[in-house]
Amino acid sequence: MPKWLISKSIEIDASHIVEGYNGPCARLHGHRWKIELTVEVNGLNEIGIGVDFGELKKHLESFNLDHQHLNDIISQPTAENLAKYIFDELSKKGLKPHKVTVWETPTNKVEYFG
Repeated sequence: MPKWLISKSIEIDASHIVEGYNGPCARLHGHRWKIELTVEVNGLNEIGIGVDFGELKKHLESFNLDHQHLNDIISQPTAENLAKYIFDELSKKGLKPHKVTVWETPTNKVEYFG
């Protein structure tokens, strides 16, 4: 059976502190984060769409992470923990993510598969 991986990404500006880290990330700082949600679909609808990109965008934006201090939302908000948090919360809502990818910088990313 054919399968498709369909992804939608958003960018947010948010601050965090990595508590216990021995370096500059232990201080308050911010990033332009990129967050990508990937789902797997087994078929397409009658017009050839597996899942609407707009629906995936709504799921990502429902976290209201833009212009937030991430430590106020999750404990120890590393890129790894942020990816897991988003994956787990979407799973609780009935969505079945294939993976969540979080870029902390344009060259540093984490992929969480659950």
